[in-house]
Amino acid sequence: MNLIHVMTAALTLASASPEALWAMGRIGTFAVSPDAQKIVYTVSYYSVQQNKSHTVLYLMDADGANPTLLTTTADNESEPAFTPDGQKITFLSSNSGSSQIWEMALDGT
Repeated sequence: MNLIHVMTAALTLASASPEALWAMGRIGTFAVSPDAQKIVYTVSYYSVQQNKSHTVLYLMDADGANPTLLTTTADNESEPAFTPDGQKITFLSSNSGSSQIWEMALDGT
């Protein structure tokens, strides 16, 4: 299975084709930790050739520093949220065949 992921492309006004624009990730939903120190968010990447998308989770500090990719599976992850104590992230994934609620530590484990 070809995983849809980050593409590196240098865009100029002349090269801003629809394909080049689709190659860039799109930020989607996000959640702020209870202590307002972290933000978890989704990024969707699109493949024109495969005619589909892939959505992953990232975590960063509230000031924008330290963006970290949390998920690397072929499944789509969405709707991230922090647990009330801020120690874990919950999200939806179709890993089991249907959309289910999953939980992970802040380091992605």
